[in-house]
Amino acid sequence: MIRRPPRSTPLYSSAASDVYKRQGLRVSEVLQFKFSDTPFNDQIKVIGKGKKERYIPILPIIKEKVSKYIEALRASTNIEIVNNDPLFMKITSQDKSGLTARDIQRSMKKLIKIYPGKIPSEATPHSLRHSFASHLLQNGINIRKIQKLLGHESIDTTQIYTKLDDDYLKQEYDKIQN
Repeated sequence: MIRRPPRSTPLYSSAASDVYKRQGLRVSEVLQFKFSDTPFNDQIKVIGKGKKERYIPILPIIKEKVSKYIEALRASTNIEIVNNDPLFMKITSQDKSGLTARDIQRSMKKLIKIYPGKIPSEATPHSLRHSFASHLLQNGINIRKIQKLLGHESIDTTQIYTKLDDDYLKQEYDKIQN
């Protein structure tokens, strides 16, 4: 008998969402990882828009979450997983396939329902990328470093991502003036 995770809580939901949320990656970048990329080193190569390569640091929590995801995935199926398989996949009773961007969007909607109030109801994987950039800026990371992490060619794009609300900007301005 083939064991698999319950349909309501796909194994990949938490692991994949942590990767794009905590690393600021595009969904397309998360979906490019293969089993051969694991275990993650301290940094990993990502192919972004325009086939541009960049290296991003991998947080220890991400290494841990992905490792637990892989253990759970292997324990939940008798289907052979090989190095060239997509890291984040869906497994049916007799087959496996890589996730799609739509699968990630659906799992985000499920997570919003599972954790009401913790994730804004209008949140999307891409809006979490914006939040990641704003969070870094609010914590003193230089905007050029954020630009590099996000893989933006233009600083103008990064500035859009890091648009902060007026109250926060006013608070920061008041700190400087006092």
